[in-house]
Amino acid sequence: MQKFEAENGNVIYGDLQCKDSKIEFMGKNNILFLSEKANLRNAQITFVGSNALVFIGKSCFRGRIMIFTNCVCYIGNALGQSASDMFLNITSESYCIIGDDCLFSWGVVLESSDHHPIFDFKTHQCLNTSKRNILIGDHIWVGQYAWVLKNTFLASGSILGAKGIATKTYYSNSANVGIPAKQTRKGIFWNGAVIKDSTKEEIKKLEQNHKDDFKFTYQKDSFLSPYAIEQKLESLQSAQEKLEFIYDSLYCNTNKNRFAYFEDCPFEIPLPLIPKQFEKLKFKTLKTPQSIFTFPIPNPKDSLQTRIKNLESLLFGTAKDRIQSHLSYQLGQILLKDSKSFFGISKLPFKILWTILKHKNKQKQYQEKITNNPCLKLPPLESYPDYKQALKIKNYFSYQLGEAFLTSISAVGGGFLTFIRKVRKLKEEHKKKS
Repeated sequence: MQKFEAENGNVIYGDLQCKDSKIEFMGKNNILFLSEKANLRNAQITFVGSNALVFIGKSCFRGRIMIFTNCVCYIGNALGQSASDMFLNITSESYCIIGDDCLFSWGVVLESSDHHPIFDFKTHQCLNTSKRNILIGDHIWVGQYAWVLKNTFLASGSILGAKGIATKTYYSNSANVGIPAKQTRKGIFWNGAVIKDSTKEEIKKLEQNHKDDFKFTYQKDSFLSPYAIEQKLESLQSAQEKLEFIYDSLYCNTNKNRFAYFEDCPFEIPLPLIPKQFEKLKFKTLKTPQSIFTFPIPNPKDSLQTRIKNLESLLFGTAKDRIQSHLSYQLGQILLKDSKSFFGISKLPFKILWTILKHKNKQKQYQEKITNNPCLKLPPLESYPDYKQALKIKNYFSYQLGEAFLTSISAVGGGFLTFIRKVRKLKEEHKKKS
């Protein structure tokens, strides 16, 4: 297995089978572990903080993961996804574990924090800072547009219905729906057969299933208690220590009933003894992850002036790239895209916050680079060959929309109502131009 050592102590384990995907390290000492047969498709993984771990088992992950300082994200084997819009937001030093053979419909969100504290009116005590973890067991079916929130344990074999919001422990082989989700049936199991395109004869064959493959049983000696996992992870300091624990206790653990749980069964019990397997792995260490970055190869037939321009574009980018990296443009694109549906609107606060944080971090890194090496300072925008052409982007509706949003949320901007008025004015102006 390959081991890529990136900047600031960040590490990527695995063979980097990525397509249309992006991995971003904004902090230090983070680890991305891609196991054998793991790959990324239309995925975006952002390490916002430091000392975090993302572990992908034998699965193809599509979607977005945003993970903060000291957090852990584990995705097991045979993950099934209907779309690439799954979003995992793992914050507040929490963990999010997804077991094997889980099926997620489109528009699913996993969220381990409330983002803002809530206080009791009389005692002034904070009510929502504890119990932040998410554990989704093996063979779980999560319906479309469902949300899994902090302090949720979906025990193996359970179902979370469409648009349900999970907030607590849900027992094995149960169906749960609603806001917040509640158990509606118990003693059920499901499989991955697809009914929607089936004929009447094919559906009739599915009317009975005499196999017990997806019936789960609580076994105290092999149960991986969410409470015990939390205690163990909190005792480990580095992302590397957490990786070794996750690899040994989850990835190499093939016990069918490891996450099986039913009402009145013992819960806060110690973890079973697990043999150490990670130490047996061998890695080929590479200093520069060449498979992540691609560089244009100069064409010897080009003129010297063209080749110099190409090198300048490689070093400093283009005016178009720089303007499209402006926060106004990025926020405008998000506002346009996600305001078209209720689900998109519900994700807007998280996307806006994430984009602003990422932009601030990039600005900070840039200032540090030019302080250490002034030669890396970008040339004036006016000096780029495509400057006049790139300026047109500032007249785009998306750019002006983002600009209006930023000025409205500023200290003297007037707030949300002012933003609405500006949007109406912008629409009228662009309607006249067209």
